Amino acid sequence: MAVTLHKLLWGVAKADDVSTWTVRAYEVPSIGLPVRVAAALLLSVQGEQCPGGWSPNRGPLVWHLADSRDLLSAGRRIQLDYQSEYRNVGSAGSPCVRRSERWDVPPHPAYLMPLVGRTKIDAKSYVLYCDVLLFLTALDGGEHILDSLCRSGLAGVPFEDRWAWRSRIHLREETWKALDEVVRWANAPSDATTAGQSLIGSIDESWRQISYADFDAERVDILLEEGKYLEVVRTVSSLDTQPALPRGLKPSDKGLSDNLTVRVAQLSKWYTKVPDRFPKLARAETDDVMRQVAASFGGSASDSEPDLVLLPEASIPQSEVGTLRQLVARTGIAALYGLFWRELSAVYPGPSKAKKWIVNEAEIVVPLGHDTAGPPTTRWFRIRKPVPAHVEGGLARRLCKLHGVKYRVLKGRRWYRFVRQGWGDFSIAICADLIDAEPWRVFRGEMLHLFTVAFNKDVELYDALTWVRAYESYVNVLAVNHGKYGGSFVWTPKGSHARELARLRGSGLFVIADVEVPVKELLKAQRQGVKWAVVAAENTWAGSEAGRQQFKSPPPGFRRKS
Repeated sequence: MAVTLHKLLWGVAKADDVSTWTVRAYEVPSIGLPVRVAAALLLSVQGEQCPGGWSPNRGPLVWHLADSRDLLSAGRRIQLDYQSEYRNVGSAGSPCVRRSERWDVPPHPAYLMPLVGRTKIDAKSYVLYCDVLLFLTALDGGEHILDSLCRSGLAGVPFEDRWAWRSRIHLREETWKALDEVVRWANAPSDATTAGQSLIGSIDESWRQISYADFDAERVDILLEEGKYLEVVRTVSSLDTQPALPRGLKPSDKGLSDNLTVRVAQLSKWYTKVPDRFPKLARAETDDVMRQVAASFGGSASDSEPDLVLLPEASIPQSEVGTLRQLVARTGIAALYGLFWRELSAVYPGPSKAKKWIVNEAEIVVPLGHDTAGPPTTRWFRIRKPVPAHVEGGLARRLCKLHGVKYRVLKGRRWYRFVRQGWGDFSIAICADLIDAEPWRVFRGEMLHLFTVAFNKDVELYDALTWVRAYESYVNVLAVNHGKYGGSFVWTPKGSHARELARLRGSGLFVIADVEVPVKELLKAQRQGVKWAVVAAENTWAGSEAGRQQFKSPPPGFRRKS
């Protein structure tokens, strides 16, 4: 039995066999397929013929999934946390997608826009147009992008300028431009074949084959550069692969700063009666938190302004995200902050209130063009916590009992590595993410800094764990904990007492500390530290006095990869 893309995306995935899933968009969270998986589906369908006798006047075509259906359905169950282990149904495969006139759901009005008022339409171009809308649906998980296209028109803002899409769907700039050209064809009809060739040419051909690992975790490498768009997505891969990093994703010695100044802002204000009010917060308590946030950006605890402000996990209300972005735009200081838990919406609202989903996210906001003519603006990325803690599980259970609705905590499936001129390369963790050693093993030798936001009661464990991550990965670890518990730490892999750059202890305290962490010298130590350690050991064996180094010797097996 053929299975449509919509059944895979919107089916209630309680069974192994996707053909038995019931399409209920109001009971499924809006979560898109991994980029590599969606791209594999698009690449596959480009080689398929249209059904015999079909013409555009008969309406749009939909994707039906043939081969690798078991892999796709098991992978989707992994994405939605219905299945935690890989099943032995083939570790990898090339999906086979065919076009069909048989839809599980009514086609979105966006599919019909090119047909309005036309007596004749180029069939190949229309098929490509439908493929692009299905590709965007696969990436989005729902049809929010299609809703936007209908509202604003197909000749609206170019795709490469739609930051709300680009911040969460990680495609290369040339791919976004090609998608835009195909969609704009519907407003100014012509042959869209050239745009289609550009689209397929911008997608990595190696993505034709997918595996369970592609569903389990994505690795995204992003270059943050001062330019028209600030960011450039360079690589998207499964976490267990080692991508070939282009030059732009390797720190440039010439552009690196000597030090990076980070403001660790340990907020103390917290929220009461969270389960009773969830997901809302008391206005007075929100105001108290935001006054501390404003104080964290105002003034300076050092001779110069910081490069980045760190704010704790779960501290910033969803309603105040715009305020934080404005603070970054106005001050020119980047920010990384934890967002209060939010409910993830279903694909479409419906009659069922039997299930809701909670996500824990942080957001990094970087200023764009603060020192140039024109109004300052920002770019941001959301990082969803891949390793939910027991506190989230307990919150979900409490909400179930209070509100009579089944809540589930959904974990993130992406690990980010950023490169920014001056800062070098870095990654981001949300509290319990530090416990999972796998991503930090993968990024080992590919980052200088690990920024962490936390809401952690076990301060002693957090103290030890942050240092272990700093030395094991041989990076600067800057960890801000919520002041409700206290215990924020900044480490660098130097020797003796020099390793501890900041330690903020004491519960119930609002504390701000500006900390300088090494950049250039740390990169040099990452590249040369093993060699220095071997030479020092040789001198010791020869009875000579070993020279003292600023940084500790890297852990055995460490290697700077770029």
